[in-house]
Amino acid sequence: VYQMPVNEKKLDNFIHGWVHKREHEIECYSTQDKKAVLVTSYTFDKNDEMYSYFPVDFKISYTFTLSENGLLQEIYLTNNSDKALPVSICTHTCLNAPMCDGGREESMRMCVPIIEKCELDKRCLPTEKLLPLKKKDLEYKDGTKMPTLHNISNDMYTAGMNKLDGKDFHGSYVVDTDNGHKVCNEVSKEFKFWNMWNDKGNKGYFCPEPMTAMINSPNLSLPNEVSGYEEITKGHTFKCWQRFFTE
Repeated sequence: VYQMPVNEKKLDNFIHGWVHKREHEIECYSTQDKKAVLVTSYTFDKNDEMYSYFPVDFKISYTFTLSENGLLQEIYLTNNSDKALPVSICTHTCLNAPMCDGGREESMRMCVPIIEKCELDKRCLPTEKLLPLKKKDLEYKDGTKMPTLHNISNDMYTAGMNKLDGKDFHGSYVVDTDNGHKVCNEVSKEFKFWNMWNDKGNKGYFCPEPMTAMINSPNLSLPNEVSGYEEITKGHTFKCWQRFFTE
């Protein structure tokens, strides 16, 4: 049993982890032709103040590749402990609104490949109920959802396959309907859920967040194949990736 410190007092939750607040080591970087690569990592062990809450050693590393194909982020999470390492990765993807210079927020539309809605309680924790999509939910699926100028607060769904330019596409995209420009976010098959949030919709950004598992997945009674929860043993590495590109 791991008891994490509450850092969201309003809802009595622990959120966001701590890896993003640590200084990561630059392992290597390179440029070649029209491609730049950067590899960073952070090793978690007894020297971290969070170790008293979560005494499971691990290393997480990121490979960022910027090229004509867009920006690719690869994540590698390795268990350095004799204990099982719980795995649940969500990237807090944040996109500007408007997405183009001189663009209008009201012209933006978001398309996210969703299947069922994950019902959340007042603490934003899953009730373990998967609900059929209602009219407002279907706006994500059919690409008519305006991502800002109204409140989107933790709309969480199971993920499906999208279509982009007539081809299967495992990801989401946003289009500026005034000019047809798209920002696309392709993700690996390990991301089985999407959570949408826009900080009340009046801050000039929005967040279509891919998740490998449901919120609070280690504590759910759902089967792992439903919740997405995984564990890895010592020496094993969990891998996932996402890629941003424009059209």
